[in-house]
Amino acid sequence: AIYDLMYQMITVSSNLATNILIQLVDAKSVTMSMRNLGALQIEVLRGVEDQKAYDQGLSNSTTARDLMKIMKAIATGKAGTKDDCLQMVEILKDQKFNDLIPAKLPKEVIVAHKTGSITGVHHDSGIVYLPDGRSYVLILLSKELKNFNEGTLQLAELSRIIYDFTMR
Repeated sequence: AIYDLMYQMITVSSNLATNILIQLVDAKSVTMSMRNLGALQIEVLRGVEDQKAYDQGLSNSTTARDLMKIMKAIATGKAGTKDDCLQMVEILKDQKFNDLIPAKLPKEVIVAHKTGSITGVHHDSGIVYLPDGRSYVLILLSKELKNFNEGTLQLAELSRIIYDFTMR
């Protein structure tokens, strides 16, 4: 049951699954776990879509650097046991929303990633596995997008530019 909640939280951004998991482990514990991975700015204060908490100024936040540290820890097997990290990567590879990091990459490139979006915001954080065995972590964060679709296309293009540079 916990695995199913984690799977839904990652692959389809289920707010219900996210909130159940945060309630089970406590938001402060989530933040502390991220601190232990070196993510020093991330703040998990509440579940998602909690309007009462939002109205009180309680918002979850992160930085590109923190997300990079988390993804790197997963990629290098340091976010738990090696088996835990391998399972995390497999779940991240099943992401259903693929319009950012993987959108303009060749089909043989595998991306293990987590997306997120809300009005004016579109994010994607992941591990890009190249056909030659190399990999890299890429974090794409945006805010205040005036045109969500145009912003999405520009972020996908950034991913392709970084891939092209890496393949030189």
